[in-house]
Amino acid sequence: MYAVKSLFFAVLLLILPISSWAQPPSGVQSGEIQLELGERKNINTYRVVQDRTIAKIADLEKQMLNLAAGSKSTIKAFDDYELNFLATVYLYCSMQTGVCPRVLQTLFEVDFINSSLNQKSSCPNLTRFWKKWIEGDMERRLEYKLQVGQFAKRQAFNKKARPKFIKCRNTIDLVRKKYPEGTPPFTKRYEEGSSQIRAVQKTLALLQVIKKKVPNVFYKTGVKG
Repeated sequence: MYAVKSLFFAVLLLILPISSWAQPPSGVQSGEIQLELGERKNINTYRVVQDRTIAKIADLEKQMLNLAAGSKSTIKAFDDYELNFLATVYLYCSMQTGVCPRVLQTLFEVDFINSSLNQKSSCPNLTRFWKKWIEGDMERRLEYKLQVGQFAKRQAFNKKARPKFIKCRNTIDLVRKKYPEGTPPFTKRYEEGSSQIRAVQKTLALLQVIKKKVPNVFYKTGVKG
C-alpha cells in the first residue's frame, strides 16, 4: 500500500509543474493585474462610448462657432465605436419620426470642415457611418419597424435628401464651389442660429434624451452593439 501511494505522488510530481504546487499570487500585485485587465476590457463599453460621443458633439458646436470667428482647427474624426453608436441612434430616431436628418447633417459638417481646411474633399466619417449602417442591416430593420403613416415621408427623404449624404464627396465639392477661392466658408455657415449649428444642437439634444430615457439603444433597436 505504501508503495502504491509513493508511486501515485511520484507520477503527480512528473505530470504537474512545480509552479502548480505553489500558492496563487495574492495581495496588491494580483489586484493590480485584475484591475489592468478590467480597464483594458472596458475601454469601449456602451456608457463610455455614449459619453464620448456626446462630448464630441458638444465640442463640435463650440468648434464651429470658433471657425466662424476665424479659427482654422480641424475636427477630430469619430472612431468606429462612436459611428456605430451614431448609426444606431439614427435608426432609433428614424423609427420614431420617419426621418432624422440632423444626425447626417452633423456628420456632414465634420467632413466639410476638414475638407475645406485641407482643400481636398473627402468623407471619412459619413463613409464609415454608412458602412456601419449596412453592416448592422439597419435599413431592413427600419423598414420593418416604420409606421405606415411615415412611409411617404421616408420615401421622399430617401429620394430627395439622403443622396447628398451618401454621395458626400460630390456634395462637399458643390458646397465648396459656392465660396470664392480664398474666402473662408465658415463665417456665414456657422454663425449663431444657422441651420448647420441648429442641426448639431438637435443632435446633441437627441443624444441627451436617449441617455436619459433609453437604457441601451442597441437593445431598443435590435442592433448588435
